Amino acid sequence: MKKTADIIRRALDLIKNDIEGISEYSIEYIVSGMSGMMKYYAANNLDIRIVENGAMNFAKLHLGAIIDNINAKKGR
Repeated sequence: MKKTADIIRRALDLIKNDIEGISEYSIEYIVSGMSGMMKYYAANNLDIRIVENGAMNFAKLHLGAIIDNINAKKGR
């Protein structure tokens, strides 16, 4: 799971300069939530469709505003 968390963290680090007001605390919250969710699903042998739906819902909830902010800055 550490490798997964590192990948998520690196991805957020690449875009954090485009996100107004994002802090290291925000990044850690997102990374912890996403990697914790994956760990939970793996530990409970949940169906991959449940994992995909859960991950997508988490991303929309927590990253939706970030993506909207980036798109607004780029005039999309």
